[in-house]
Amino acid sequence: PEDVKLDFAFDNTRFIRASIAEVQTTVVIAFLLVILVIFVFLRDWRITLIPTLVIPISLIGIFFVMYLAGFSINVLSMLAVVLAVGLVVDDAIVVTENIYKKVEQGMSPRKASIEGSKEIFFAIISTTITLVAIFFPIVFLEGMTGRLFREFSIVIAGAVTISAFVALSFVPMLSSKMLKPKTKRGKWHEKTEAYFDKFNLFYEQMLQRFLARKWLIFPIIIFTALLIVVLWEIIPAEMAPLEDRSQIVLRTSVPEGATFEFTRDYTTRISEIADSVAPERVSNLNIIRSGMGTVRLTLPDIDQRERTQMEIADELSKAVRNETAARTFVQQQPTFGGRRGG
Repeated sequence: PEDVKLDFAFDNTRFIRASIAEVQTTVVIAFLLVILVIFVFLRDWRITLIPTLVIPISLIGIFFVMYLAGFSINVLSMLAVVLAVGLVVDDAIVVTENIYKKVEQGMSPRKASIEGSKEIFFAIISTTITLVAIFFPIVFLEGMTGRLFREFSIVIAGAVTISAFVALSFVPMLSSKMLKPKTKRGKWHEKTEAYFDKFNLFYEQMLQRFLARKWLIFPIIIFTALLIVVLWEIIPAEMAPLEDRSQIVLRTSVPEGATFEFTRDYTTRISEIADSVAPERVSNLNIIRSGMGTVRLTLPDIDQRERTQMEIADELSKAVRNETAARTFVQQQPTFGGRRGG
C-alpha cells in the first residue's frame, strides 16, 4: 500500500563486508612490507623479485586448498592468508640467498641453483614439517574453538607445504635464469654495507659470549617457564573480544500478566530513552510480543561517530536502571554466534 514504507531494520552483512575489506587491505600491506624488508636486507632488485613472485603463486595454492576443503572466504581464513604472506617467503629467501652466495663464489647460475637448493633441501623440509606439526593439530580441537580455527590451521598448514614445494622447485629454476654474478655493487649496497658488517660483527661477538657461558640456558628456560605460568594466571580470559558492530539491543521483560498495551507503552518509553542517549542512531526498531519488548538500535559506522558502541551501551544501561516498572537489559551482539537464518 502507498502508506507503507519498507526498509532494512538491521543488516549483519555490513560488518562482515567491512571485516573482509579490512583483512584484504591488511594482506596488501603485508605483501608490500614483505617486499620492502626483503629489498632492504638483500639490496638487489633481482634477488628481491624471486621470493616476491613466490607470494602470489603460494596464495593461488592456498585458495585452491580452501576450494578443495569447501571453506569460505571469512575473517579467520583470511587471517590465515595474512599470516601466510610472511611464512611463504621464508623458505624462498633462504634458498635464494644460498644460491646467490654460490654465484658470488664463481659458480654458474644454473649449477649454483642445483647445488644451493640441494644443500639446503633437508633444512627446508624439516622446518616445513615442524610448522605443519604446530598448526595442523588445531584441526582436532573440539567445541567452538575447533570449529572456529579448523579453517585457520588447514590454510596455514597448506600454505607452508606449498611454499616449501615452490621454494625447492620454482625458486631454483627462477634463480638460474635471473641471478647473475656482479662485478659492481649498487649505491644502496655500498651505503649500507658498513652497517651490515657492524651488525654481523655484533652478532658474532654476542654469540661467542653466550657460547662461552652455556650454563645460562638452564636458568633462562626455568625463568621463562615460570613467567609463562604467572602470565597465564594474570591475563584475563575470554572467547573473543567484543566487536563494535553498530548494533545495540534493549530487551524488556514485563511482569507476568501484563497487557499488550502496557508492553507497548513501556517499550515506547525505553525507545524514547534510547533516542535521547544515542541521538546518532541510524534507525530504531521496536518489536512488541507477548511478555517482552525489544528496541533495536542501529548506529552509524564506527568511523562516523565519536563514541564507541560499548560507551553508548554503558550509558544506556545507566539510563534504563531508573525505569522499574519492568526489567530492561542492554545487550550487544556477540562476536561469534547469535546468527538467525533459514
